Amino acid sequence: ALYPADATFANGTITATLSETTPVASTGSCSIMAGVINEKNEVEFKQLTAYVSLQLSKVSDKAKTIVISSDKNLSGEFSVTLPDAFTTGIAAVAGDKTITIDLGDSAQTTVNAFFPIPVGDYSFLKATAYSAAGVSVGEIDLSSSLISVSRGLLLSYVLEMPGAAKPTPIPGTVNVAGIYWALGNLEYQKGGTTGNGFAEGWCIA
Repeated sequence: ALYPADATFANGTITATLSETTPVASTGSCSIMAGVINEKNEVEFKQLTAYVSLQLSKVSDKAKTIVISSDKNLSGEFSVTLPDAFTTGIAAVAGDKTITIDLGDSAQTTVNAFFPIPVGDYSFLKATAYSAAGVSVGEIDLSSSLISVSRGLLLSYVLEMPGAAKPTPIPGTVNVAGIYWALGNLEYQKGGTTGNGFAEGWCIA
C-alpha cells in the first residue's frame, strides 16, 4: 500500500514525486508512506521521507513566493527498492535543490507551510522571500550547520524573517530612486516651484 495515490510500485521499486511547489497551509499532511498488508489485511504505514513544519513571521507584504534551498535535491522524482525503503527511506537521487512556497495573491506576513524532504545530509537549509518581480525581500537560514535527515524525522522551525539587506553605500555616489549615481552625472536642484510643482533634490545633470 502506498500514500499518496500517485506513488507507484513496480518490480520491487517505489517511485514517487516530491513537488517543486507547495501552497501555504494551516495544517500539515503526511509525507510519502508505504506499508505491507499482512494476512489479516492489516497494514502498518511507515514514513519514507522526513517532514518540515515551517512558520515564518514578519514576512514582507511584497513577498509572493518563499524559496527553500539547500545543497541537496529537495524535490523531483525519487525511487527506492523494498524492503530497503523501510530502513533508508527515499534519498535525493535526482531532482531540484529548491521547494517554492506559493503565497498566492494576498499579502501574508505570517506563513505556515508543511512539506516532505528526502533522506540525506544537508549542509544548510535557507528560506528566501521574493517579490513578484523576483527581487529578494528577505532571507533567513533555517539551519546553517549539517543536518542528518532520517526517515520519519520531523523538522520544526518557527522563525522571524529579517528584511532584505540594505545596499552598501558606494563612495562618490548618491542614491536616487534606489540607484547609485556618480556625482558627476547629477546636480542638486534647490527648492522652488516649477511647471511640475515643488521640486528639490538631486536630478540628472
